[in-house]
Amino acid sequence: MKILFIGNLSNYSRSKERYETMLIKYEVTPINTHPRNFVSDTSKIFTKLYLFFHKISAKFGGILDPKLVNIRLLFAVFFKDFDIIWIEKNPFTSRHIIRLAKIFRRDIKVIHYSNDALHLRHNQYKNTMYIQSECDISVIIKGYPKAFIRNLNAKKVIDVNRSHASQLLEHADLLQDRKYDIVFIGRYEKERALSIINLAQNINNNIHVWGNAWDKLTLSVPKNLIIMGRPIWNDEFIQTVLNAKVVLNFLRKINDDVTTGRSVEIPALGRCMVAEASNEHLFMFENMKEAHFFNSDHELIEQVRFVLSNKKHMADVERAAWERMKSGDFLHETMISRVLAELKET
Repeated sequence: MKILFIGNLSNYSRSKERYETMLIKYEVTPINTHPRNFVSDTSKIFTKLYLFFHKISAKFGGILDPKLVNIRLLFAVFFKDFDIIWIEKNPFTSRHIIRLAKIFRRDIKVIHYSNDALHLRHNQYKNTMYIQSECDISVIIKGYPKAFIRNLNAKKVIDVNRSHASQLLEHADLLQDRKYDIVFIGRYEKERALSIINLAQNINNNIHVWGNAWDKLTLSVPKNLIIMGRPIWNDEFIQTVLNAKVVLNFLRKINDDVTTGRSVEIPALGRCMVAEASNEHLFMFENMKEAHFFNSDHELIEQVRFVLSNKKHMADVERAAWERMKSGDFLHETMISRVLAELKET
């Protein structure tokens, strides 16, 4: 099977993980939608300019196409007989170009995949909205509304689990010594910042925080709350999680999240996740056996205290969480196989 993959292939992207997963079984040709020298740190001038450029492109439907995504797509389809075009959400891919591609290759199938809640305005690119009607399958994450995508004249909408790279399971070391008591890795949001500050004020353990935009935090923080002031990815992310006794996972309010990428990555690394509760989270994991969930700051404090004071329980949760991930329900391979199976039925 020959797949044309269009998406963000920077080292900081989960799109790259899905692309590399496809390479194991299929013949995949990539079109990268991100600049080669992009640095995912919002303190960098280039990144700020690029994000501004993204907003302009989103507003005007991708008229500006700095990576020549559409031209490269047409050339690729013209010169090679692809079976599938797999498009990961980006502001540039045009529905008109997809229509032309289908004229060149009448049997080609088109899949659109998005990790984001497309019903929210800040996650919408005009091209992303328009392109749904040209796709044979539109793929969204479980918990986001399928009806919104159907209303964009999508032919078929399926929702899938958040998924992770299989390599994370291999990195897990349940016997490793830990140098961090509590870790949070994620972007600054006021609500989660207040919850973390409150947690730090009510426990004696240190909390280490990594992520973008934490310079927006203007409140004074307790001495046991250490804001590292930068994001981490790849090997550094893995090693940080492996060095933690407890890893926090907050849902982003701005995205109406019911899960996050961390919801599967933390358990896959065999660490105890203390996460904000949602129906989807509680469907994925058994509370207090495979993960711990909280509905309030008070519950967060109680859950963290309980885990840190019960080493055997912590070890049991870590093992159970890793076994849950090992089942394969949340692997990129499983998600991709399901989407391609659904495609055969269209």
